[in-house]
Amino acid sequence: RTLSPSIRLKLCKSREEFSREISSAHVIYGRFSKDDLARAEQLKWIQWGAAGVEGIMWPELMNSPIVLTNMQRMFAPPISETVFALLLALTRGIDRYTLQTREHKWKPVEGLVEISGKTMGVVGLGGNGTDTAYRAFYGFGMNVLAVDPKPLPKPHFVAELRSLDWFPKMVPQVDVLLS
Repeated sequence: RTLSPSIRLKLCKSREEFSREISSAHVIYGRFSKDDLARAEQLKWIQWGAAGVEGIMWPELMNSPIVLTNMQRMFAPPISETVFALLLALTRGIDRYTLQTREHKWKPVEGLVEISGKTMGVVGLGGNGTDTAYRAFYGFGMNVLAVDPKPLPKPHFVAELRSLDWFPKMVPQVDVLLS
């Protein structure tokens, strides 16, 4: 399909079709192999469909002029919402209440914990970690401590941000650890 005189979009419906098209592709969206990369003679940009790119950081890609972008912050809101859904389910005994509802037997649920005011430790302030730290601070009044392998500016909603070597000292200070 032609979008303009200079842009041609090709949606490959099979691996074989993708293999035939790769040598003339300027952009790839989605999965590819190291062999595909070697055959992509005109490739300028890869848009990876996930946040994590660890599995494709081959020297051939790292040492090339190809631009690699990912979905780092794209999925952060639903992932951080899921973090809190699971955290609240654990701390508020949702599983036990669900069982009581199913069995129509009611008794007090013990050991419930409020997360408001607790301390959350975050390992990695990428998209997911940053969004979750933000929600922890503003949504639940949590104190947030974090470590990250890269030097980053500390967001105002994070009380302390340090390098990974601080991790063993951070862990005893937190009530919840997100990694």
